[in-house]
Amino acid sequence: MIAAIRLFDLEASNFSEWCDRWLREVAPGSVKREMILIGTGFSTAVTNEWGFMPTNPMSTIKKPKEPAA
Repeated sequence: MIAAIRLFDLEASNFSEWCDRWLREVAPGSVKREMILIGTGFSTAVTNEWGFMPTNPMSTIKKPKEPAA
């Protein structure tokens, strides 16, 4: 569970596992939107604006592809 992990201890592997589990329950587009939202939060935390984290753990995770319409 991601919520149980301290902010500084979060790694890309945590989010990769979350993504795989979440894809079993919701559509790829929903997971992709949530990944973008979470990634934006981490990007803000990494910048000089906040300076909370050295890197964004979401930056290396591939977003799921949505099926063709």
